[in-house]
Amino acid sequence: MLISVLKYNFKMYMKSHKYIMPFFIFIIYMVMAYSIRLLDIVGSMVSSAAFLFALMTWIGFTYYSNIELIAEEVLILKLKSHTRYWISKIIFMGVVGAFLSILSVGLPIIYNLICNVFKYPVTFSDIFVSFIIHMFLSIIGALIGMLLQPRIISNRKMAILGAIFIVLMSIIKGPVINEVPYSKYVMWIFPPINEVSTAYLNLMHFNIPSLIMPLIIMIIYIFIESFILIKRMKKVLF
Repeated sequence: MLISVLKYNFKMYMKSHKYIMPFFIFIIYMVMAYSIRLLDIVGSMVSSAAFLFALMTWIGFTYYSNIELIAEEVLILKLKSHTRYWISKIIFMGVVGAFLSILSVGLPIIYNLICNVFKYPVTFSDIFVSFIIHMFLSIIGALIGMLLQPRIISNRKMAILGAIFIVLMSIIKGPVINEVPYSKYVMWIFPPINEVSTAYLNLMHFNIPSLIMPLIIMIIYIFIESFILIKRMKKVLF
């Protein structure tokens, strides 16, 4: 049943054409980011993951606007659970994030084989850790977008401003904490992009041990977002 629901979600998303503009922006970023030679793989991949986080926030934000309420009711009845229905939505956004994560990591690696884009030889850890970081930050971003959907925040201008604010604060969290140390007691609430970048600060390559703590934080963040989304949507229903 879950596979059928995911296929339906994919079909409806493709039909909505809401993927066109985000994917176009994604291609532009990839071309611009990797048109320069001798890049630091750690810095470029962390920047790419932060960009994908922002892009997936946009995708999650616009995703729900094409869902028909009658079709949603039918799917919930088939799945016999609001929780399963929203888990299927989260998984679908995860699949979208996984696809863009593969492109975000794979295309530069392939291009590097042709043109030597990176300063140092690419290792397995570079590829593996880069994909994990992209994947989990993309899901976090998508969930933020989904939490700002019309049923939760009816004022769309406020929702857009909220999305922009969250994305910006997530990206500049590190510098803000460095300038105002006491802000860390508030800034922790924003997505852990800074925790990822700090874990690999001044390193030439990614390594798996340094990923453990950021990964735990990202997993906890995803669970909290998912819990809030499901609880909130079960409350507002239709």
